[in-house]
Amino acid sequence: MTGRSAAPCQWDGADLILSVRVRPNAPRCDLALHGEVLRLSVQCPPLNDRANRQAIASLAETFGVPRRQVELLSGDHGRIKRFRIAQPQHFPAAIKTMLPTGK
Repeated sequence: MTGRSAAPCQWDGADLILSVRVRPNAPRCDLALHGEVLRLSVQCPPLNDRANRQAIASLAETFGVPRRQVELLSGDHGRIKRFRIAQPQHFPAAIKTMLPTGK
């Protein structure tokens, strides 16, 4: 996600694919839209996969699904990551405005 090549969120059947920039060591966990980029702030440092695990937990809570329904697709060791959220139940306001089909 370097520029305008990938949409920050898109549907893949009933699953939502999110491209986010993860901000570790943040004061609080938060998913917010900054310009055309989704930013996921997590409190954990990027050591021993802790930030990735907290990102998955935060997205699961935000979208109302169990953690097992959130999968890290790419970006294991980078700040730009792609996640698959299987059958999300809730949508934050920032995401609702970006959904291609208005779900």
